Amino acid sequence: MILRLLLLGWLLLAAACVPVPTPPVVTLERPPSAELEPLAIDETLAVLPNREGASRSAADCVRENLSAKLRRNRVLTVDEARDGFFPWLEPDRVPKNDAAARGFVARPAVAARLRDLRLRYLVLVDLSLTESEGEGGETLLAGAGFGKTSARATAQVVNLRAACRRAGGAARATGIWGYAHVVIYGVILLSSVEGPACERLSAALVQKLEPP
Repeated sequence: MILRLLLLGWLLLAAACVPVPTPPVVTLERPPSAELEPLAIDETLAVLPNREGASRSAADCVRENLSAKLRRNRVLTVDEARDGFFPWLEPDRVPKNDAAARGFVARPAVAARLRDLRLRYLVLVDLSLTESEGEGGETLLAGAGFGKTSARATAQVVNLRAACRRAGGAARATGIWGYAHVVIYGVILLSSVEGPACERLSAALVQKLEPP
């Protein structure tokens, strides 16, 4: 992937190649669990990465979308949630199952903080990126290469009132990458997939969690 990006960057610099954004195909693969209930007005939720790496940027994207849409609720940032419950929401300590969720809410200091914040849900976000091998070739004067790229954003929701972890949905965005040129003239095709996948997942969560 890094080599491919370097190649595309070199083409942009060395040739008269025009970047052409291409919209991805975005689908909701799985809706949030039917067991999740809407938030009450003024209740709080927090968005965290389920693991570090790309999931951190996905968690930030989901939080921004939820904060923009759930205007009657507070959406904690990763840092606000971790600082407020230190050290129990550090990357290796987020509740991974129902037993861990029960242990988390059973701590007296945690329970008191949950009441103060009116924190109802933890939304744990994952992101996976995949890319197909490209097809194409180069000759002396012309060349082309194309492939598919995909981002899958998923969420698990910890219901802190019921002390259980439930599916929060999954969304996928699939697009293309590629280039085609004749001598130094050509086009570069690029699809943004991470943002659209996170936005679709966020929309499903808003539909499920928005107060009536």
